[in-house]
Amino acid sequence: MVFGNGEPLAGREAILAANAAFMDTIAGLRHRIVDAWTVDATTIAVTDVTYTRLDTREVTLPAVSIWRVGDDGLIVDFRVVLDLAPVHAP
Repeated sequence: MVFGNGEPLAGREAILAANAAFMDTIAGLRHRIVDAWTVDATTIAVTDVTYTRLDTREVTLPAVSIWRVGDDGLIVDFRVVLDLAPVHAP
């Protein structure tokens, strides 16, 4: 998994730990799928993601997620492209 400009994460434990740490920095989030395409085992989704900051202010950002599944249907590659800077800006 690669999230934004972060270092690639490998393995379920590393991904869960990174996601848990990130969720501690915000009060919540929600996604709205704008469009999505699936070609073979790859899906590309354009989303608007609304983050609720710890100060309760909401910030909505555009994002693109790309994931590929293996023969077992589990995700084997997952990438999220967005700029999180506005979520943590003063």
